[in-house]
Amino acid sequence: MRKEGSGHLLEWRKKEKKRGREERERKGGREEERKEREKGRKKRAREKERKKKGGREGGGRKERAREKERKKRKEGRKEGGKPTQSQLPEKRMGKVKREAETLFEPRFSRDTQSLVAKTRRIFRDDVGLIKSIALGPDINRLSPEGRRRKTSEGK
Repeated sequence: MRKEGSGHLLEWRKKEKKRGREERERKGGREEERKEREKGRKKRAREKERKKKGGREGGGRKERAREKERKKRKEGRKEGGKPTQSQLPEKRMGKVKREAETLFEPRFSRDTQSLVAKTRRIFRDDVGLIKSIALGPDINRLSPEGRRRKTSEGK
């Protein structure tokens, strides 16, 4: 009777050991799977990064655009922060044009446009300086009436 009992215990212990081993193997398998998944994840991340950079050196289209934007923002900071709405080129040009048209009559619109273009080239954001340009060496670009009017204004 006792032998049978102890035998049963031995059997049970063997089974337990086997079950433990199987469990460990299964866990090991899971570990392997996890490693594989991680490897895949890393690979995908690397691939994504490479795609973003594009080619061997330098950046891809997106990366270059982002870099350009960053540079612009940095330059803006040097000049004193992000441009306000009125400093944006379109708004600024409207302001410059209005300023120019107060100096010249609308019938000289072509001259105004060239003046505006010149002003914009020389002074990126100071619209007030258009007056100094308008009364300055740009006089040669005006039609005779405009020149007469300006010279009388300038005196």
